[in-house]
Parts: sequence; structure tokens; C-alpha cells
Amino acid sequence: MKTCFMAFVSAFILVSSNVFAQNFSMYGLNFGAPTINGRGYIASPNQGDIVFDTASPAGFFGYNGVAWIDMNAGVSAVPAGTISAYAGVTPPTGYVLCDGSSYSAAGYANLAAALWDSASSKYAYGGSGTYPSGSFNVPDLRGKFLRGVNGGSSSDPDAASRTTNNVGGNTGNNVGSQQSDQVGPHAHNVSLVPQPTGGGNGIPQAAASGSGGTGSTLSNGTSETRPKNVYVNFIIKI
Repeated sequence: MKTCFMAFVSAFILVSSNVFAQNFSMYGLNFGAPTINGRGYIASPNQGDIVFDTASPAGFFGYNGVAWIDMNAGVSAVPAGTISAYAGVTPPTGYVLCDGSSYSAAGYANLAAALWDSASSKYAYGGSGTYPSGSFNVPDLRGKFLRGVNGGSSSDPDAASRTTNNVGGNTGNNVGSQQSDQVGPHAHNVSLVPQPTGGGNGIPQAAASGSGGTGSTLSNGTSETRPKNVYVNFIIKI
């Protein structure tokens, strides 16, 4: 009980301005949690702090020493930043579309923390500022497939030349980078047989006095190389 009370007092002091009573009840405890607008603005939260954040998604949040946890429906089994294939048109509560949109880091603190790459000091999929401030982009997965990061493997021979998914994001062999479509090097050789006259069926032929040889087929195909596919919406947990 003493630990819970001290956590409440700590949270109350951190956001002493703009404080309103919001009833919070869990495990038989009832008290008023301080109301804020953007938990990301709390510079040095302490483990055990509880606030009511009016920024979207509004609700009660507790600080576990690492990140703010949504307490409105218990601790979510789905971590912020998880991407899912969704058959619906409108994302369910707690998710947004992976359409490259920009969001405030203060308003979406959990997702901002998940997408911040401390190694490169960038938001992985683009953005500006330094976590926990600034803004970040969610992945833009419209019309695209997903691919695992190459890491230390040799699965992606062009990993070093990967570009940003959005302005300010990661490049190269890092999460958040992307590649354009490409067909690997290949050839289609055909045998040329001497004929008295010119060739047919679109394949050039050698002259009658020649000894034969090789050639190539005419260019053909569609606008891209792709497998059979069905559209879904990619969504990300906030």
C-alpha cells in the first residue's frame, strides 16, 4: 500500500500543472490520477507512475520503468509496433493503418518508443526530432510485401543499397529500409539454324550460307513480376 501511495504522489508531482481528478480503480484501490495531455512530455517518469492521458488514445497509463503501458484493458498481449494483416477496411481500436502517416511522439508514446532506433538515432520509418519528442512515420506498406532484415546473413545481396521508406528513416541493412522492384540478371538463348530466307515467328535466322549461332527472344512481359496475391490492410499496434 505504501508503494502504491508513493507512486501516486510521484505522478501527482510530475504533472502538478493541469491536474484534475480522474477515478482509477484496480485491485480494490480507489484514488484520483492526475490528468495530462501527452505522457511523452513527462521528462523523467518513475516506475509506478499512473496518469490519465487525454491524448489519443485517451485513458489510464502506468509507467513500468521502461515505457508507458495502456492500463484501460489490462496489459496488452500485443506490443506496440506489431504489424498485422487485417481484412477489414477501418482499423480496430488501438491500431492505425501502415500508410506512412506522421504522428506526434508525445501523443503516441508507446509506438514512438517501438519505432525509435537508438543505434541510428532515427525513427526507423521516417520522422523528425529525437525520441521522446518530434514526430514519426508509421511504415508505408501500401502495395508492398514484407521482408525480414538481412542482419548478418547473406540472404539480401543488395542490403547496403536499400533506401528510406519515408524521409528521415533508416537506410541500408536496418529495419525500416525498403527496395524497389527488380528482376535479377538472366538470359534466354535460342539456337539459330541456317535458312534459305529470313526467319519467322519473331526469331531471327542466320543466312543460308551461315553456320548457325545463337540469339535472344524479343522483349515481352507485363509491368511487374509478381505472385498471385490478394489485397489486405497492414495495420500497426499503437
